[in-house]
Formats: sequence, C-alpha cells, structure tokens
Amino acid sequence: MKRVETAAGPKRSLTTVRDYLGEVGGRDLASFEADYRKTIGLLRRVKEFGPGARILEIGSGTGWFTVLACREGYRAEGVEISWELVEFARRRAERAGVAARFHEARAESLPVEDASFDVAYANSVMEHVEGWREAIAEAWRVLRPGGLLFVGTTNRLYPVSTEIDFPLYQWLPFGLRRRIAIRKRGEDVMENGFAWNHFTPMELRRALHRAGFGRVLDVFDLVEGKDLRGVKRLARPLLPLLKGFRPARVPFYLAISTTNLWALK
Repeated sequence: MKRVETAAGPKRSLTTVRDYLGEVGGRDLASFEADYRKTIGLLRRVKEFGPGARILEIGSGTGWFTVLACREGYRAEGVEISWELVEFARRRAERAGVAARFHEARAESLPVEDASFDVAYANSVMEHVEGWREAIAEAWRVLRPGGLLFVGTTNRLYPVSTEIDFPLYQWLPFGLRRRIAIRKRGEDVMENGFAWNHFTPMELRRALHRAGFGRVLDVFDLVEGKDLRGVKRLARPLLPLLKGFRPARVPFYLAISTTNLWALK
C-alpha cells in the first residue's frame, strides 16, 4: 500500500482510511448519541462545564463527538492526522449545521494556542502516536489552568490483545511484538493505524504527572456503589479499599481492556 505524506506528517494508508470511513462514516449522528451522552457525563463528573466551554478532540476521526458537542452548545474543535477524515468531518459538520472546526495535524504538534481549551479528549489515540509523551505535553499546553484531559487507550495488563491473535501479546517486549505483528499482518502493518504503544495504568499516570498534571483519576476513583449492577454489585464492599489504596487496584486492572484516565491541569 502506498504511504501518503503531507506537511502534517505520514498518514494511514489510503485503503485503511477508506475502510474506516466505510465502517464508521456510514453511521448517522443519531447512532452515536448514547456514546456521546456517556462520554460527556463522565467528563462532567470530574470537571463541571457547560455550554460555551471549549473542547478539543485529539484524534477526531469522522467527527461525530465534536459535531455533537457543537450541536449542544460547546465550542468544540477536532484534530486529525488524516486529511480524508478531516474533510469528511467538515462535511458532517456542515450537514449538521454547526460551526465545528477540524484541523489536519499531529497530536504531537497541536495547531491551537496555549491555555485556550477547557477540555481535551483523546480516545483511542495515544496507542497510535509515536511521540505519545510529546502529545501529552501538548495537551497540557493547550489546556487552561484547571482544564481536564481524558485519555482512553490500551491496557498492557489485560492479557488478551484485540489486535493480534497471539498468547499474552501485550505482555511481550516491543521488539518481539513488532516481529509478531509484521509476520501476521505484513510489512506495512505500521502504516495501517496499528496500535504499537501499550500502557499500564500506572505508567500512564506517572507520565501525566511528569507532564504537569496535578490530579489523575481512573475508573475506580469515579465509580460509585450505585453504578455497580448485576454481578458487579458483589464488588461494592471493596470500593472503599480500592478508592483509598491504589495498589489494591492492580489485580482488577487485569480484567479491564482499556486504560482510561482523567487528568486535571
């Protein structure tokens, strides 16, 4: 597959972007409403903000989150490395009648001013970003004091990989993971939006603190007893321990496929 290059940097292969657009781009905005409501609710559980707040989506894809946020009265913008996805998102915003802005750029070099956003949202992005530490530093730069960054990414502690069918793939050293991925997916696997970075919640928490974020929360900080339903209700007696003693969370991370962290500047 041909690699596409622009001033903003290397892109995913054309075939991969078109496949993604075919799979996700065909969905109408209404089909994303439930996901949007859940996401906004979790963000506002950590930091209260209302219409007029500025939200930056890092890795905006087809733009559904940014467009829905604009439709609700937020001043939302998206950043995406693929020019095709940027153009698609702009058309989606135009059809929705909202003034959402989309930028073609890398997460390591955000084209926005310092301290200009209240919230930065980066879901399923950092695993694909070579300079992920620089991307976190950029998110800190563009947030106002007290601003919130959400990062949703891979969890290396989870024993099953959703990308490569190989036992304990995410637990292996990077070099070995790379060789296995190339053998199973071909030499151009790195050009196809593949997740090369695998994080533990502890590692990513430390990186966020080093970047300057003061308070970093995970799902155990946010969950309440009333949120645990069905068989999960059995874990309610453990919540005080998990909230007050972070090392006790480590065994439970093994059962969570993603790392989700909320960081306050």
